[in-house]
Amino acid sequence: MEIKQLRFSCIWTVSLLKIKEFEVGEGVYRQVFKDTLERQSGVWSPPWNTIKDSTWEDSLNQSFFWKKYLELDNPKIRSKKDYASILFEERSRSKIWSHLLPLKYNIPKLTIETKSQHIKFESFRYPYGIGIVATLYIKIKPKTSLEDTINYAINSRYDEVYKINYENDQSDTGNLQLLAEKLFDRLSLQLLPKQSIDTTGHNICLPKDPFIIATIINAKSTESEEFSDLSKSYPNCWDNLVAGLCDWNKQWKDNNSIGKIIPNLKHDPSKNFVNSIIGTERSRLIFFPKYFTENLGKPTKTPKHYPLGNYHRHLLFLSLQTEMLMGILEDYIDIPQPSTHQKYIAKRALVLIKLILRSSKTKKSGVFQSWSAFKRIELSYKIIEDANFKLRAKKFDIAKIIVPSPPV
Repeated sequence: MEIKQLRFSCIWTVSLLKIKEFEVGEGVYRQVFKDTLERQSGVWSPPWNTIKDSTWEDSLNQSFFWKKYLELDNPKIRSKKDYASILFEERSRSKIWSHLLPLKYNIPKLTIETKSQHIKFESFRYPYGIGIVATLYIKIKPKTSLEDTINYAINSRYDEVYKINYENDQSDTGNLQLLAEKLFDRLSLQLLPKQSIDTTGHNICLPKDPFIIATIINAKSTESEEFSDLSKSYPNCWDNLVAGLCDWNKQWKDNNSIGKIIPNLKHDPSKNFVNSIIGTERSRLIFFPKYFTENLGKPTKTPKHYPLGNYHRHLLFLSLQTEMLMGILEDYIDIPQPSTHQKYIAKRALVLIKLILRSSKTKKSGVFQSWSAFKRIELSYKIIEDANFKLRAKKFDIAKIIVPSPPV
């Protein structure tokens, strides 16, 4: 197999629920969000992509994940004009607050220097935490072997040195982890009083094990057959893919990663292809050959011609929210005497995890459902049980919440 295009994203989240100095009231956060949408420019922006010369309602309406996450696909909502009243409702809990929606932080005049691939860093501010995302868009030179491609991707993840330039001629240099830590420090200093960082005793730092999503955007078979079930037809190729681009193991040639793989994450056979999501506890590899660009016919300018790029983006946001919500619950368990604010945030985290897992009441597909999110939550079910018990909430039975077969 010859990979032509590869995309991978590293997701770091830090819950700050334990730090009272970080607490933001609903009214303040709602107003900041409202001002951000009205300006449509500046340091802050909504988490969805803004479309040039369009209103924020139009941009949100075309954002598949966030529209569903905010439950704006309800038939009772007749028009995009209703979005503002729903998101910023003052007489009850607004969606901005109840759905723990993040704001994107746009660092002024940020540029990134790389050798051969495009890289994008994104920072997210929550009412209770911070998220950092780094995405690499890699184009592979023709006739590059699978072995060299895997080595290149792993080097980009761990060892490649990048340079970030900021305003006022400031810059940072380092690998992905180090630069993400530098961005986190900058954002946390913007949001937290310095004395709270120094004196609270909390270890406010970015985790060393980001959640990683890798998507093979385009590839071609180097065999006479079309892509079939690689795990059966070409086991060596499959094992290399799993060890290198799923487990991100520097010693991937030793094939010692197979035991870490989550079974039955996603396996969808069709006539000529087998579409698969392969996962470990902290990573996912998306392998959907049916949707490789060269298998879609004549190129067009419409987004439908690039479904794997869109899929990657949706799964990135789903994973970002899931990671943050689970981090909130983990923090809440450790708080001896939680405040009313902390209890509310934890309760909402539980509700939103249920929303991620199940179909909506309208019988339509709810949030972008995925076995990926289900398995992530299932593996941390003990955290959910402990938080549920501490909140004295209704018993959280994951088997009754998940729909029988999430589509992706």
